[in-house]
Amino acid sequence: MILSVLSSLALVSGLMVVRAKNPVHSVLFPIPVFCNTAGLLLFLGLDFSAMIFLVVYIGAIAVSFLFVVMMFHIQIAEIHEEVLRYLPVSGIIGLIFWWEIFFILDNETIPLLPTQRTTISLRYTGYTGKVRSWTNLETLGNLLYTYYFVWFLLSSLILLVAMIGAIVLTMHRTTKVKRQDVFRRNAIDSRRTIMRRTTDTGTIYKSYRRLIGSNPIREMAVIFNWAYPQPPIRESQLFGASKKTTHALWILSSNSSGRRHAAFLFKVESHVLSKKLYNIVRIYMRKVRHQTET
Repeated sequence: MILSVLSSLALVSGLMVVRAKNPVHSVLFPIPVFCNTAGLLLFLGLDFSAMIFLVVYIGAIAVSFLFVVMMFHIQIAEIHEEVLRYLPVSGIIGLIFWWEIFFILDNETIPLLPTQRTTISLRYTGYTGKVRSWTNLETLGNLLYTYYFVWFLLSSLILLVAMIGAIVLTMHRTTKVKRQDVFRRNAIDSRRTIMRRTTDTGTIYKSYRRLIGSNPIREMAVIFNWAYPQPPIRESQLFGASKKTTHALWILSSNSSGRRHAAFLFKVESHVLSKKLYNIVRIYMRKVRHQTET
């Protein structure tokens, strides 16, 4: 009775996997199928196979499928195909299965004579008392680690290759991504890497971080002051002198005396010398001094 109930529940759940319109419900219905199948295996004495069903199918496949479907935000889809056109094919397949079942049950009888048959079934013959009883784990271990050890090692190597391939694919470092060496940048001492130079029109800070490392993109920061709301020359004239400038960042602020401060952060190619940028700023300072004197 219990076996019939479990089998019926498994069949109904398997049918609901196909009939459910919501993809999430279609993924959830295999869980009772696996649970009922595990119950059937437990009643048949295959406890290890039942636990494997619960751990592998329910714990891994069903849950992973559920998360995949929920992450893709699949909406409820109506089934537009006509179900009746699949009935002939399904009926033929069902008849084939029923014929196989009756063929197996018919051949279960034991022929005593060439012309005589008996209805004594194999399951009513007491062969179990004459055979040594082993547990499922003992039987599986004896077969797996003695006769089929080559296939066991081959499957473990396949799993190892799959694991290494997944790690290599996820840890692939591309050269196009901009990255920083955190330990090197934290080890930089600002008092040793920045030189301060004072002029009559402002203060210039030059960075000598270009001497550290072999990065093709080097940085140089130039900070100066002026007493005008806007620079006397345009940005295009200032940046146009250096064709290799790849990035420029403006940082504007004001101090207590109302003077304007500007910071230009240049990222230039390795072959552009800092002296060239320093000459650009010196020309700019000369124009500022000339306008101040006039």
